[in-house]
Amino acid sequence: MKAITYFLGTLILLGGVIYGLMMLGVPTAVLIVVSLIIAGLGIMGAAKAAGSSKKITQTSADSSGNTSTTETKVENDAI
Repeated sequence: MKAITYFLGTLILLGGVIYGLMMLGVPTAVLIVVSLIIAGLGIMGAAKAAGSSKKITQTSADSSGNTSTTETKVENDAI
C-alpha cells in the first residue's frame, strides 16, 4: 500500500513541477530531464517502501520465572 502512495505522490509532484517549469518558459529538453529524475526518485522510494521489513519481539516466561526474548525479522514484499 505504501508503494501506491509513493506512486501517487510522485505523480502529483511531477505534474506540479512540470506545470511550473512550463509557465516559466523552460525548454522542453529540460522538462524531459526533470521528469525522468523525479520519476526515478519516485520509483526508488516506492521500491524501498515495498521492500521494508519489521522486527517483532516476543518475550516468554517459563514455569520457573525465567524470561527469554526472541526477535524475528519479517519481510514485507507485498505492494
